[in-house]
Amino acid sequence: MWPALCLAALLVSADAPQPVRGVLVDQEGNAEAGQISVRAADFFVHVFLCDARTEVWRDGKLGGWAALRRGDVVEVECATPAARRCRAGRIVVIRTAPEPLAGAGLPRWTSPDWNAGPFPRGNLWLAGAIAEIQPDYLRLRLRGGERQLIRLRDDTRFVADGLPAERPALRVNMHVFVRAGRSLDGDLEAFQVMWGRIVSGR
Repeated sequence: MWPALCLAALLVSADAPQPVRGVLVDQEGNAEAGQISVRAADFFVHVFLCDARTEVWRDGKLGGWAALRRGDVVEVECATPAARRCRAGRIVVIRTAPEPLAGAGLPRWTSPDWNAGPFPRGNLWLAGAIAEIQPDYLRLRLRGGERQLIRLRDDTRFVADGLPAERPALRVNMHVFVRAGRSLDGDLEAFQVMWGRIVSGR
């Protein structure tokens, strides 16, 4: 009897996806039917479905959909088996995002930290649909409707479903995440372009 119960418990725990911790980079929909995108430490972007049953905890208190902010460090627990599309059962805000400056848009170019390396690296994250593709740049349609030109570098990395991909795989209207930064001329340029399907938490 006991061996059978232990085996069943092991099977259940193996099927349960592990919580995912990372930075909240995008939030769409509402408390009844929405989804969040979380960038883990390995830069893989996990997408979780959310609904009215999803618990959101912030500052030790049970909140709601409005309690989430882009830039928050969160831990997400799935409420569905690993083999199915993941619905977030519980979202805990581990560290809150810094308050944005009034009237601030995309950060402007500032002097690089030459002690950290010879070139400034990408420290901006953008999400949107591709409106235009050219050999040396992409034009993204952001959530507010505005369009942002992002230049492609010779060493820009392309990642599809967490795996390396080629630039020709990009298509107009494809939803992508871009890790970007400012060049020495102040242009926004892409260090990494990522896209993919909704995945289960790991």
